[in-house]
Amino acid sequence: MRFILFLIVLAVLMLIVLYVMGDRRQPAQRIIEQEVVLQPKEGE
Repeated sequence: MRFILFLIVLAVLMLIVLYVMGDRRQPAQRIIEQEVVLQPKEGE
C-alpha cells in the first residue's frame, strides 16, 4: 500500500516539475538550484 502511495506522489511531483519547466524554464531552474544548495550534501 505504501509503495502505491509512493508511486502516486512521484507521479504528481513529476507532473508539477514538467508543468513548471514547460511554463517558465529559467525561474524553474533557479528554484531547483536553490533547493539543491539548501539540501545537505551526501559527501559532507
